[in-house]
Amino acid sequence: MSISKIYSFLTRNKVLRFILTGCIFVAIVAAVICRFSLFSMSFEYDELFTAVTSDPVLSLGWIWSNWLVPDVHPPLHNVLLWVYNHWMPYGPEFWLRLPSVILGVGALACGWWLFPRRFGKTARLIFVSLLACHQYMILYSQHARAYALMLFLSVLLTFWFLDISRRIWHGKRIAASLWAKYALAALFLSWSHYFGTLLVGIFYILLFLQAWRYKQKLKPFIVLPVITGLLFLPWIIPNFLAQLQIHRFEENNWWANQDASWYMVKSSLRFFVFSRTGIAAFAVLVAGGAVGQILQRVRGRLCPFARERLLLLTAVLAVAAVTSLISFKMFLFIGRYFTPILPALFLWVALITARVVRKNNLFRAVLLVLLVAEVWTFTIQRKALLNPTMLPARLVSQFYYDFFRGREVMVLAVEAFPPRAMPAMYGYYIHKVYGVKADVTELVHLNPQERERVLARNKDAFVFMPNCEEGKLRKVADQWNKHLNIYGNLGSVCLLFITDQPETPPAGPKPIAAVK
Repeated sequence: MSISKIYSFLTRNKVLRFILTGCIFVAIVAAVICRFSLFSMSFEYDELFTAVTSDPVLSLGWIWSNWLVPDVHPPLHNVLLWVYNHWMPYGPEFWLRLPSVILGVGALACGWWLFPRRFGKTARLIFVSLLACHQYMILYSQHARAYALMLFLSVLLTFWFLDISRRIWHGKRIAASLWAKYALAALFLSWSHYFGTLLVGIFYILLFLQAWRYKQKLKPFIVLPVITGLLFLPWIIPNFLAQLQIHRFEENNWWANQDASWYMVKSSLRFFVFSRTGIAAFAVLVAGGAVGQILQRVRGRLCPFARERLLLLTAVLAVAAVTSLISFKMFLFIGRYFTPILPALFLWVALITARVVRKNNLFRAVLLVLLVAEVWTFTIQRKALLNPTMLPARLVSQFYYDFFRGREVMVLAVEAFPPRAMPAMYGYYIHKVYGVKADVTELVHLNPQERERVLARNKDAFVFMPNCEEGKLRKVADQWNKHLNIYGNLGSVCLLFITDQPETPPAGPKPIAAVK
């Protein structure tokens, strides 16, 4: 068999195309099933904040003023969970993560059923497969935080943004129902995360510029952003004042205070494609699509959806540019924050690669390699995540229950959570799961006089630092002029006792078994 016949078989054989398409669907189904695989995992500390701020026993007004307003993220997800917890069992990881699973799968359903038909079935398959098999979206679709909600809303917003843009180009009337859907999705996304707010703002600017370019009436393109902004004020004003009150914008008072070095940016880029095999396959896929588009232009053929691709890429690059500027003051290259731009990015990839994937089985195979690599990487990471020491919040509480039950708990939390919420957060498993009535005191945010009074009791207390790092320990020790003696570790948690002089070897407090 000649090389040309082999190449023809690999690229144009209908049976092979059918097999590869079937394998892609299998990868999508496997990725969806993976979204139900981490319910037994301990809450991450971020999730503990969600848990305490959605406690149905507390009034929403009290939670809002004491815990949500001082937080660094908008509160829509927490408020929705507070309502949800009035109807569902409160406490177990399964029930608090279930809404994220529903929203994550719902985002895929919307991506499939609401996908613009004009883009074609191949583009739809690529778009949904990239979203379904994205490692972090598999993870955050079973995570009690706002990321699955952000993905769901941003899928809808991206589709409706392109629909409105297309109507602007063709001079068609934009229905009031479309404006209403778009405005609601924009408002809800803004109330979900500040990066959602950023994407909403960029989309509104792009819509205004298009309306101005194509000589459309500008009134709705001015009024709707203003209304969205006004409806965001009840959150942004008190939140901004609260951040000023706790000196959030001062140097080293933001939990992710790394320099915006190229290494950190490169690490954040792995949020979009994580595995090395996946990165290589992604690069080949995009390069092949770009070359195909260039060849189309050289041959004098029109490249379809050029304006849509330009809009999507502009939005993604604008988010990256604004993030870069802000990161000179406050580091924001944190992968999961970019969740709202995933639909825009993956839709751009789908549009630029649809032709080569449709016509060439080799690129269909490359897409399959990308999907399998990402899902396989998640399955490996899943084993690590299910290790109790990886997310040790429950393990630490179990250790306390076994060896220090009934004693005071002291926490050194160099974190960005609202200080008032920290005792409830770090005592969540102790109080809600193990049913122990214990005092929990967070030490870092106390004034010096009160801290000294509390530290006088630390000899027999259970003292620990979550997300323990050498830099954090040194910073606290220098500020307090104390010695932080480590007598044990539970994953990323350091077990401490605090003295005026170092102790070698550190003995630590006596557990209840030793006292007996």
